[in-house]
Formats: sequence, C-alpha cells, structure tokens
Amino acid sequence: IRRRVRHLDVHNEVDDDEFVRMPPSLYSCERLVNLNLHCVLLDHPDHVFLPCVKIMHLDMVLYDGDSTLEILISSCPVLEELTIVRCFNDSLEDVFIIHNIGPSAKVDIDVLFGVLYDEPLEPDDSSKITMIRKFLTGLSTVSDMIISADTLNVIHDYCEMEQLPQFSNLSFLHTCFQATAWDMLPAFLESCPNLHSVVLALDMDGETAVNENQRESDSLSDLPDSLLCKILSDIPTKESVCTSVLSKRWRNLWLDVPALDLNSREFQDQDVFVSFMDRFVCSEDKHHLEIFKLKYQVFYLDTSRFKSWVARRRVHRFNASGLKSWMDDVASSRVRHLDTSRFKYWIDAVSRRRVRHLDVRNELDNGILKMPPSLYSCERLVNLDLYHVSLDHPESVSLPCVKIMHLEMVRYDDDSTLETLISSCPVLEELTISRDPYSDFLVAVRVHSHSLKSFKIVCERWVSDGHVVEIDAPRLERMTLSDHISENFIIHSIGPSAKVQIDVLFGEENGEPLEPVDSSKITMLRKFLTGLSTVSDMIISAATLNVIDGYCEMEQLPQFANLSYLHASFHETSWKMLPTFLKSCPNLHSVFLIIHDYCEMEQLPQFSNLSYLEACFEGTSWEMLPTLLESCPNLYSIILDFECLPETEQVDLSLAPQCFQSSLEYVELKTIDGVDIRKKERPPRGVSSKMNLAKYFLENCGALQELALKRCFCNIINQIESIPRRSSECEVVMDY
Repeated sequence: IRRRVRHLDVHNEVDDDEFVRMPPSLYSCERLVNLNLHCVLLDHPDHVFLPCVKIMHLDMVLYDGDSTLEILISSCPVLEELTIVRCFNDSLEDVFIIHNIGPSAKVDIDVLFGVLYDEPLEPDDSSKITMIRKFLTGLSTVSDMIISADTLNVIHDYCEMEQLPQFSNLSFLHTCFQATAWDMLPAFLESCPNLHSVVLALDMDGETAVNENQRESDSLSDLPDSLLCKILSDIPTKESVCTSVLSKRWRNLWLDVPALDLNSREFQDQDVFVSFMDRFVCSEDKHHLEIFKLKYQVFYLDTSRFKSWVARRRVHRFNASGLKSWMDDVASSRVRHLDTSRFKYWIDAVSRRRVRHLDVRNELDNGILKMPPSLYSCERLVNLDLYHVSLDHPESVSLPCVKIMHLEMVRYDDDSTLETLISSCPVLEELTISRDPYSDFLVAVRVHSHSLKSFKIVCERWVSDGHVVEIDAPRLERMTLSDHISENFIIHSIGPSAKVQIDVLFGEENGEPLEPVDSSKITMLRKFLTGLSTVSDMIISAATLNVIDGYCEMEQLPQFANLSYLHASFHETSWKMLPTFLKSCPNLHSVFLIIHDYCEMEQLPQFSNLSYLEACFEGTSWEMLPTLLESCPNLYSIILDFECLPETEQVDLSLAPQCFQSSLEYVELKTIDGVDIRKKERPPRGVSSKMNLAKYFLENCGALQELALKRCFCNIINQIESIPRRSSECEVVMDY
C-alpha cells in the first residue's frame, strides 16, 4: 500500500473462516483507483482519505460497526461503482431505505424485507408496511426494472393493504410472477403507464390450488385492453393483426394498438398496400398514435403476378416478346401507383394524430418522397427517423419534445432548413446526420443546441467541396465526425470531458502537405484542435493525423489535459509526430495504437499515468516495442497484435523496461502470421520471433500474473510452457 498501488485485490480463501485484518494504511492510499476485498476484516478508521477510488468491490467483508462501511464509502469522492456481497454474520441492519437515486436509473431487485417465506405480511406490521411504501416510492423514477418473484410475493401482500405508486418513467420491466402473485399483474402494470417493453415469466406450481374457472381461463385475456394494446405495440403490425384469430375478444383489438409498423413489401402487391394505408388514415376512429414506422420498398416481380397476367390475356405460348410485355405492364403499374402526393398525405394524417415515434424509410432508387409541413408542428413527437426523403424549408418549427433525430440521406431545401430544424428542438439529445453528398445540396451543416448530448455526422464521399460543419453544443458528451466532403470544421463549444471520434480530411484528400501560405486552413485547424482540447476519450484516424502532422510543422498542438483514452493510427508519414502528439496528452491512462511502417524518431515522453496499452503492429514496425514500453513505467496491462513476424529475430529485446519490475501483470500476444500445425495447413512462420517474444515477458516481468497467447502460438505452446518465469505466480493461458 505504501508503494502507492493503484489496483488492490485481496482474496482470502482460507477454509477455517479466519478473516484477515486489513492495515490502517489502506484508508490513506492516495493513488488507489480499484479496491477488491474478499473475506477480510475492516477495523473502524480514525481517518479515511481515498481521493482516487472509482471502483470498490467488498465481498464477504466483516466491518467493525455500521459506521465503518458508511465512512469508507462517503470518503471516496469520485467513487463510481460499488458492489457489496454481505456475510450472514456481518451484523449490519436489514432495512431498505432509499432517500434518492438518479432519475431514470436501472435497478435489479431481489429482497424479502425481512418477511419469511411462510409468514405473509400482516396489516399490524405497520413499520414494515411503511418501509415498503417508502422503498417503492424511492424506486418510482426508475426507467428499467428487473424484479424477482420473491420480492413480488411480498409486494403482493403489500397491495392487499396499500396502493402502488406510479412508475411514470418505467419503460422496461422484467419480472417473474408465481401463482400466488399472478392476480396482482393488472394492478402492477396499471402503475406503469409508459411501459415500452415487458418480459413476464409465470412460475406455476403444479400443487397450487386453482379453481376450475381459473384453470379454464386465458390469463392473458384477463388483462385490460389498454395493457394488451401496449404489449401488441412492441411487435410488427403484421404479427399484431395475426392475434385477431385467437378469439372474439381479440378480433378487433389490434385496431386499438397505438402503433403501426409496416413494410410495403409484406403486402400482396402495391395496390393492397395503398388501399390499406388509405383506409387507415381515413378511418373515422382517430385514436392517438404513439408509434408509426413505414418502410416503403419496390415490390418483387413474383411468379404469382406473372401467372395472373397470363390468365388475363389467355397466353398459351411464352416467348421473349411476351415477357417484355409483362415487364412493361408491371413497370407501368408501379409508376402509376407511386403517387408522392398520396405518400405526403399519409404522413400528414399520421402527424396530426400526435405521434411520438415517427420512422419513415423510402427505399425507392428512383424517387424521393416529400414530407408534409405538418411534420414541423408535431408537438408530442419524441423520436424522428427519416431515410431518403425531402424536407422543404419550414415557415415555422415547433417540436418541443423531440429528443432523438436520425436524418439519413435526406434532401434539404437549403442550409437553413436543417439549421432551423435542429435549433427548434429545445430538448434534443441525440442527432445523427448521414449525408448524401450527391443530392442533399448542403454547403454548411450548423448544429446549434444547448441540450444535445450525442452528435454524429457521416459522409463517405472522398472529394471535398468547400463544405462547412459548425458545432455549438455546450452539453455534448459524444461526437463522431466521419466526413470527407467538408473542408472546414468549426467547434464553438462541446461538453467538458466529451468522447470524440474523428475521421476528417479538411479538404486534403490528395495527401498534399499543408503549406505555410495556407493561413486560413492553419487558423481553422488551430481553432478546431483547441475546441477538442477538453475531451476525455479520442479515436482519431490515420488520414486526420496526416493532416495534423503537417500542421505540427508550423504550429504547436494544444494541451489535451483531460484526455485519458486515445485510439490512434500512425502511418509512416505521421510517425515523426508521435512524440509531439503524445506529449500534448500528459494524463493518458489507456492507449490503443495502430502502428504502420515504423521509422526512427526521437525518444518518447514518459507516461506515468498510463496503465493500459493496446498496440497493433503492421509490417515490421514492432522493432519500436522496447522503446514504447520504456515510456510507460507504471503499465498494468498490455495487448500486442502483430500483423506478421519475421522468420528470425531481428529486434533487440535485451532492454527490460521499468514496468517489468513491479507493475505489469497482464500481457496478451496475438499475430495472424501463424497457423495451427495440427491442421497441417502450411509450415509455421516466425517461430523464433514468437518464442523470443514470449521469453522476453516471462523472463523479465516480476509481477506478471498472466501471459495470454492466441491460437497462432499453439504450435510452440509446449516450448513456451518450459520457459523459466521470473514471476512465480504467472500462468500461461492458450486461447484457441
């Protein structure tokens, strides 16, 4: 502990139930991040200072009083994950009190509240009833709930005396009802008015006494129509309609389902589909619609249509001209039925039914469908997914509830159409834009949102055209820029500690180096990188790094002080900037490097905080391995992937980096340039190199716990097993 350990895992597995007492110094381990304890004893602390602990697992731990555990938890200011597995004799109280939890939390509940299996909850047990009432009220804001049959049995008894609270945010429920609690299902589901997904299991005991009426009844049909409709709304409409044959009760129930999920190709032909849609939107029953999903596709030219054509024309001989005539008939029929105004009318009618989830996919290759103006004033809309449709410029937009918007291959009237749409969604949290560079007519994509948390833009065209992407989203947590058409990227603001994925070319698709005279692009790059300087996680492509390499020849990179995770791909042209780039990231904890065609470079900086490294060596670039490891003195885990290894050893592996002495505990080696000789495919290659790699880690790593080898090492596993190991606790694991 006094060596400033970051990960402490103590497992006491002595069979005589003798708990190991932990030292007081545990409570003042300033660099400790991960604490795992099993079957140990914790004395009451005089003082606790654990400023870096994020993960704590306490398994079968004994505490010197309730306050010991309470002080330990409350003295970890950045604690994110806590697991407690209790001992039967830990002397802690068996009371459940929820003062507060996060809104929309996800919970898994399996508790008995001290109620024994054969002793039901009684009305005179007021303290326990009060505890359960407060407990359920504390859970009333959760979004996902898994609840056990045993817990439901207690709640069943509680429901005999008190009413359940409303779980208004609950969208997912997974539970098991035993026979004794089955009759409370309607009441329980009535308390969950906004359920989207339900998984119900019925555990029926064959010995349970059930009256004859119950035995012959359909338990599902006992549920109210409103709940059955919610269940049916989670399946495609085609399957929902099939339930109409179950019984008279179910015959028209599907008509009341507040969801319509249609694929035009599932209809017999286009005429039937159009007729169905017309009848649906024109029906007198204008019940509200929660979900509307429509996938519009070209109909297959099936044999049934050909046979019908033959019968109508009394064709007795089939020839090429006859086939052409049939194809012409089918083609003209398709053109006649493809009425874009009718499609627009359908969406307009749906929008006016206060739909909450609208998903429209047009998969016609030769036609783009126009959306109606009413889409812009759909006040209850929460989720909007559009594919290959057209949006006119709106006179006004009022979408106060939209949280998720996916716009794929959408055509816009002009730049302001998209800009207005985004800025007029005051609670928008997730935005995805997948551009069609040949037809969306956008020059500038401007994203201005104070609520946006996730943004992704994708454009795969490799020819830039002076386009601009502008982002002003101060609460943004995740951002993906995969855009090869835009030249200018302007970041006014994103959230602190955001996670980003960057694959952009800045108009340099031909690989031409950045020149000092290109002052406007240099200024743009400076502001772009400064806008990213607060991110915590970054994935950056080789193409983007090549442009930044040219920038580094003229200007200094900003400091990425918050960056703890980096995934980067370096090619030969950008290798020389690796030290410079890594120096600008002083607080890296985890790094994934893809290394192409290594060339000589200056010494790497020291990464004292780096605990996890994954590196993929392509070509023969793995000769930099010792230098790379020497720059990571406190490395805990490393994964090395080699594209190929030479026939004989060409790399000097005599250097034992500092991390080998005390910190490195896990090493994983894999390469695709090896075969399983048991399959007799071809002679194994790189045997000497693979042996020397394994030997390098086994003979030099004093703290190594596991060396994991992938299948390509299986032909030499026996030789590797015989290599002397510096760490007596090291295991060699073969992963086939």
